[in-house]
Amino acid sequence: MGTWSVGGNALGNASQGNLGTTDSNALVLETAGLERARIDPSGNVYIGIANPAAEIAMLAQTTFRVDSPEIYLSLTPNGGGQIRIANNQNDNKIYIEGMSSDGSTSAAEMLLTGALGSTLPQLSLMANATVLSGNLYVSGKIYTAGGVSYEEQFKASEKRLQSLEDELALMQAALAEARAHS
Repeated sequence: MGTWSVGGNALGNASQGNLGTTDSNALVLETAGLERARIDPSGNVYIGIANPAAEIAMLAQTTFRVDSPEIYLSLTPNGGGQIRIANNQNDNKIYIEGMSSDGSTSAAEMLLTGALGSTLPQLSLMANATVLSGNLYVSGKIYTAGGVSYEEQFKASEKRLQSLEDELALMQAALAEARAHS
């Protein structure tokens, strides 16, 4: 193929249409005389970052944006599952889904923790339980699936307990009276 034209290239033969290096040097892309992206000889891709700590590394100075109806983040090479971030068209909701490594079922557990799973308060969301370690502060009411707040349930339980205590007191008084007459 020879040289690349600034105006574009007709590849004709795809095997000759490669852009890259034939030695052990990185492929560097520059604009305005500044390096913007690099593919090193190992295949690692760096965009906007000079010393990456990952195979694909990107540094955005202002905003990093991905526009897509759904995004998958896979942790399967590490034996983990997948996270899917999605929405339904026009429902103004965001879904963060924990999925199994093959994406066919739900993940066993999703953890929100401090750095490296540290002892900061941890929220564990599981299919059959929600566990909170640490303190939970709520501004407002917490509602059950039936729409009744825990405050209302607590008050109802207090009333039922008072009613049982009153019943017990009446039974104890009746028993004491029966003993007094026997």
